[in-house]
Amino acid sequence: MAKYKAKRRRARRTSALRRRGKRAFTLPLAVLAGLAPGIGQLWKAKSYGFSQVANVACRNYVGYDPDSGRMTGAFLGYGLLPMLAGFLVHTLAGKVGVNRALGRAGIPVFRL
Repeated sequence: MAKYKAKRRRARRTSALRRRGKRAFTLPLAVLAGLAPGIGQLWKAKSYGFSQVANVACRNYVGYDPDSGRMTGAFLGYGLLPMLAGFLVHTLAGKVGVNRALGRAGIPVFRL
């Protein structure tokens, strides 16, 4: 018979699985700022009807101009490129730790 009773050991959670705090809803300001020029263009086009709004959205975010039937990169500066720049700034701010500092400062919803 065994002299000592075997101990049960719990597996430790690795640091990769632990969260740093509670998850909360946040608005990335850099991405929203990147969406502003494209939304401004769509707001101007709304007075001409839904088809014109769809044409402007397609031209600004995809690069395809439905009126001419060609791919153009001239209007991407109003939609896709500022949005991608906002995603890049948001990602870099997350890696540097700016968003964590904003959370510790007590700013509730907004992140960079």
